[in-house]
Amino acid sequence: MRRSVQGSIAGLLVTLCLLTPLATGTRAQAPHRAGLVVRFSDDRVITRCVEFTEESITGEELLRRAGLRIVSEYNPGLGAAICQIEGVGCNYPAVPCFCQCQGAECVYWAYYYLANGQWVYSGFGVSNRQVHDGDVEGWSWGPGSVSGATAPPLFTLDQICAPPATSTPTATPTSPPPATFTPWPTTTAPPPTAAPTARPTPEVRFWADAARLTAGACTALRWDVEHADAVYLDGQGVTGHEARQVCPPQTQTYTLKVVAGGQETAYRVTIEVTPAPDTPTPRPSPTPTPRPPAATVTLSEQPTRAASPTATRPPTTAPTVTPPLPTPTSSGLGVTSRQAAAAAPAPTTAPQPPARPADASFTPPAGSPLDLALFGLAAAALAGVGAFALWRRR
Repeated sequence: MRRSVQGSIAGLLVTLCLLTPLATGTRAQAPHRAGLVVRFSDDRVITRCVEFTEESITGEELLRRAGLRIVSEYNPGLGAAICQIEGVGCNYPAVPCFCQCQGAECVYWAYYYLANGQWVYSGFGVSNRQVHDGDVEGWSWGPGSVSGATAPPLFTLDQICAPPATSTPTATPTSPPPATFTPWPTTTAPPPTAAPTARPTPEVRFWADAARLTAGACTALRWDVEHADAVYLDGQGVTGHEARQVCPPQTQTYTLKVVAGGQETAYRVTIEVTPAPDTPTPRPSPTPTPRPPAATVTLSEQPTRAASPTATRPPTTAPTVTPPLPTPTSSGLGVTSRQAAAAAPAPTTAPQPPARPADASFTPPAGSPLDLALFGLAAAALAGVGAFALWRRR
């Protein structure tokens, strides 16, 4: 009896040892499931149930494992951005990933996830969000902004994924094996779940090459953003590292919105524009009328006219004075006084100087003392002759 009981216990232990690894392996191979909902602009909806064995996968990997054709743009700071799903969207890199966000309206693929039975707009990039077992992800193509867009229709995981069939192993009667000593299996504690790593704080640099411009001039806006889910310049989706040329007609403020961890932060840059100075309109200068060439006057040196010779008065020759002849008395030759006067020689006059030319200046010569003396004697002689003649007439 005692040996029979020991045999039964040993058989039960062997059976338990054989079934325990089978159950553990079954649980390890059970797949995780996540749902996917994709809405297009024509209200066409695609749903997928994706199974995976990892603890979690990214939102981008969920799209790829669902068998959908996607086009994405990867940015080191923001991760992957979805540009196109099943041919709908922007065909990057032929056009920008957010090709329909160049104006005031922005049409793009909005990213959602299901929480507490409601869609929540995702502030994470598709490659930065982790999808776990039981999660439901959603995508919707249409107009929107940095805070939300048109949400896809609501589906639960049970509506998307059919419950997996569970198989219960059927016990088959087996003859108890011979009793052998089997050590008790050691239980291994599951590895501790790694705590989620803290998300780094976004690093943002936003600036303009020139903060002050003259009207009509241009400058470049630049930004470098790291560790963010999405970046928008004045409501337009952009990448994390970019530069754009702007030519504001007047003072203008540009806003860069950075979305990270569900929070939105705005950064602003103001460019001051001053009016351009008035430029005077140039007037056409009058075309000078050509004048005939002036006559060339050649100045030649004229010979200097010699000074007119100064008329020199010739030396005055004293008149020859002939002493008077004795007048015959009436008792002599009977010569009368009239006859004596007639017989007296006529006084000799000094020769006249030649006439000077019209242009010659006459300078009377300065007489020497001898000339003056001779002149005085001649004058005295003439006066004496005259006086004698008068005496005789009386």
